[in-house]
Amino acid sequence: SSREKSPTGIFLEILFAARKYQLRRPEQILRSQWAKHADGQPLRYYFAAARLGWHSEALACARQLIRQSDDISSVEAQYLPEMETMSNVTYYHLWQYLKLCSKSASAKLVISSLPKLLCSDGTHQAASPCPHYPHTVTSLTLSWISSIVTEMQSALLKRPCRDTIRVDSSHGTSLLNLIAKDAHSGSGAKTGGSSKGAGTSSSHH
Repeated sequence: SSREKSPTGIFLEILFAARKYQLRRPEQILRSQWAKHADGQPLRYYFAAARLGWHSEALACARQLIRQSDDISSVEAQYLPEMETMSNVTYYHLWQYLKLCSKSASAKLVISSLPKLLCSDGTHQAASPCPHYPHTVTSLTLSWISSIVTEMQSALLKRPCRDTIRVDSSHGTSLLNLIAKDAHSGSGAKTGGSSKGAGTSSSHH
């Protein structure tokens, strides 16, 4: 079939044959090339790794499956012929791992429980105006932090990996933009206040 003639099919057939006939050196060589092939079809190679008893390779495939999925719930709908002969326990372990990653990555962050913010010199509390950062941390500031965290939690629930919230991701970019906007507005307010004060001082003289 076309599946058996594909590079993936050929690679796995040779690997399984090497295992069957206890050809240790060929198996070692093929194992060293595993990642290069597995990244393209992580679910199929997860089942292959489980069949071979390769735990680290199976884990790497599960992680790659998360990175490639927009929503890990879609994994449940995927079908491969290997599923017909694999133990249900193998698939159960994969699904439990995916759910555990989702739960851990999207764990609720309570903004109000965050420690008090300090300036870069470690001395100034966020409860009063900070000389290093011109915008006082207020309930308004915390509200947009809370909203972006909620969005990130939702995204991580579907795709629990660091790529989801990396700096150049949509969520990472949104957070940086909000921080920049907040800092700019606070800086503008402080500058405006200083200018007004300077003007008043000049009128005295």
